[in-house]
Amino acid sequence: MSSFNVSPEMRKMLSEKDRMMVLHDLALIDADEEPVFDRLTRLASKIVGTPMSMLSMVGGDYQFFKSAYGVDYRSTPLSHAFCKHVVVDDAPLVVDDARVHPELYDNGSVTDHNVAGYLGFPVKMANGKTLGSFCVVDNKPHHWTELDFEIMRELTEIVKYEIEVRALVHAGSMTQAELDALHGEIFTFADRISTDQPKKAIAAQIREERLTVFGEWQSA
Repeated sequence: MSSFNVSPEMRKMLSEKDRMMVLHDLALIDADEEPVFDRLTRLASKIVGTPMSMLSMVGGDYQFFKSAYGVDYRSTPLSHAFCKHVVVDDAPLVVDDARVHPELYDNGSVTDHNVAGYLGFPVKMANGKTLGSFCVVDNKPHHWTELDFEIMRELTEIVKYEIEVRALVHAGSMTQAELDALHGEIFTFADRISTDQPKKAIAAQIREERLTVFGEWQSA
């Protein structure tokens, strides 16, 4: 089956009631953009070197960009979603050139939005629910390196910390003040990353800060 089509099985999995409830309860779908996520998508594009990046949350009929850098639309139908594969497979999707990819060549984003390169990581909660994808996107073929992979994996972990704490606030186990404190940590972290240094140094800095600065949030 091509990427343009969406099987009934895929649509059923993406429409699962509890999963959609989490997306709405945590204001991750059909909700306003938020600076904390915008800071991370912008940082990802600047480090990896792509014109676009998104935090995409996938529903049963569409994908919604909770944050999008470099695009002027907030959602697309599933026919245009690479991220649906990340969610359904619960695994990173690495695409150097979607135009010649056996499953993605006729995806709506290739034909309508000139998408070629894609690197996306699953945004998964501790309870096992995969909500969406944190991805960088290029409108020309892009050979993703091991450093690109490492950087995006680490940044995705920080996105997941924010969502986990958000879930705990919603459940009453943590306070809004604690979530605001995490946002402050993320803003400060993003400001400390110099995108002018080599990618190897950036990757090492991000990993070190994730393990030290964000260590307390990992066990939240």
